[in-house]
Amino acid sequence: MISKPLTSRPWYDVIWRRLTPTLLALASSTSAPTLASAGLFDARMFQLSNGMQVVLIPDHRAPVVTHMLWYRVGSADEPPGKSGLAHFFEHLMFKGTPNHPGDAYARLIDGAGGGLNAFTSYDYTAYYATVGTESLELVMTLEADRMMNLTLSEEKVRVEREVIVEERRLRIDTDPEALLHEQVMATLFLNHRYGMPVIGWLHEIRSWTLDDALAFYRRWYHPSNAILVVAGDVVLDRLQTLAEQHYGVLPPAQPSVRKRPVEPEHIAARRVAMRDARIKRPLWIRLYLAPAYGTAQKHRTSAVEVLAELLGGGPSSLLYRRLVRTLGLAAEISVAYSPAAIDQTTLTIVAVPAPGVSTSDLEQAIDREVRRIRDGMIDEAEVQRVQQKLRAHAIRLRDGTLPAAQMVGAALSTGATLDEIDTWPARIGAVTAADVRAEATALLRDEASVTGVLMPNKE
Repeated sequence: MISKPLTSRPWYDVIWRRLTPTLLALASSTSAPTLASAGLFDARMFQLSNGMQVVLIPDHRAPVVTHMLWYRVGSADEPPGKSGLAHFFEHLMFKGTPNHPGDAYARLIDGAGGGLNAFTSYDYTAYYATVGTESLELVMTLEADRMMNLTLSEEKVRVEREVIVEERRLRIDTDPEALLHEQVMATLFLNHRYGMPVIGWLHEIRSWTLDDALAFYRRWYHPSNAILVVAGDVVLDRLQTLAEQHYGVLPPAQPSVRKRPVEPEHIAARRVAMRDARIKRPLWIRLYLAPAYGTAQKHRTSAVEVLAELLGGGPSSLLYRRLVRTLGLAAEISVAYSPAAIDQTTLTIVAVPAPGVSTSDLEQAIDREVRRIRDGMIDEAEVQRVQQKLRAHAIRLRDGTLPAAQMVGAALSTGATLDEIDTWPARIGAVTAADVRAEATALLRDEASVTGVLMPNKE
C-alpha cells in the first residue's frame, strides 16, 4: 500500500508538531508563507490546447525533477452526504489502468529510483513523483494514462473503502487532538464544507459506491481541470515537447463548475469543550475566520501573514515572549495562517498551559494579550523583523524541487497568479505596522471565532 500524507488535518498536524512531537508533521512549517516568490523560482507557464496549464520551475543544480499534478477539486467540492470522497478517490488513483495494471505506477517509479506521494485538501488534490531527469517522460506517461483510463470495480471500491475506515480509526478516532480539530472546524463553519473533515464522517465513508467514484472521476479528472508543475533539471522547450506529447493529446472537457455554499455572517462566539482520558495535558485552541487567495479580500493576505508570524511564529513572537517567557503561563503557544484556500480560511492560536496553570487562566491571559495587540502594541521594528524572517524563508524554499512545486502549485490552485507569486516578497515588504494593526482589529473578533479546549478527565 502506498503511504500518502492525509491532509484531512490541514492545520492541527502542522501547528501542534512542536506541541506534540509524536504527531506526523506535514512538509510545511508552522507559520511559513504558503506563497513563495516566483521571481526566486523563475517560474514559467504555458497552456495546452485542451486547457491544461503547465508550469516550469527550473533548478539545474542536480539531475532531478519533481512532477506534481494538481487537480482543482478537494473535499469542499464533494456532493452532500459523501464527505471524504475526494480523499477516497486519491487512493483509487493508484489502482491501475489496462496499460499499467495493479500497482504498476508505484513499481515503475520505484524501479526508476524515484519517490511518489499524493495528498488531498479542501480545495485541491495533488500527485507527485520525484525522479531523475531521464525518468520525467515515464512519470508523464503514467499520469496521462490514469487521468483518462483508470480501471475501477466494485471489489476495488469495497477494499479501499475499508482501508479508509481503518485510516480514519487510526488517525482520527484514536487521536483526541484530531477529534477536537474536527469539532472546532465543524463549529466554526456554519454553512461551508470546510466544516467537513477531509477524510469524511464514518457513516458517510461507508456509503461510497462505485458509481460515486466513477461520477467523481468523470467530472473532475481531465486536463482542463489540472495544473502540472514541474520543478528541476529540465529546460522549457523540452518540457513543452513532453507535455504536448503526453498531455496535449488528451481530449478537452467542459470546465467543472464548483458550487459551494456561502458562509453567512458570524455574529456569535462559539465554544467546544472536550475531555478525554487518553491525553496527559490540556490543550487550548482558537480559530478566527480570515481572508484567502481565492476570496475578494485577497489583497489583505500579506498583512495577515505578517500578523500571524508576529503573534506566534516562534520564540521571538509576541505571544511566546509574553506568555511563555515573561508570565510563565504557557508551555507552548503558536499561531498559524495559510492563505492558500479558495474561500475563507482560518488564523489559529494553539497553546498548552504551563504545569499548574488552568486552561481558563491561560485563556484569560491570551484574551488580554489579544486585546493589547488589537489596541496597537505593534510597531514598525517588530514588523520589519518579521518581514526579514518571511523573506528568508522564501529563499530557503528554493532548496529542493519538492518545496518549490508545493508552494507554487498550492498558490495557483487556490486563486493566485504567477504574477502575484512573483511579487510576494515585495508585497510582504510593503506591509506597515498600521496595516497589521488594522488586520488585528478586523480579524481578532470573538464573534468570528471558535474556542476549543481539550482536557484530561480531571484537569
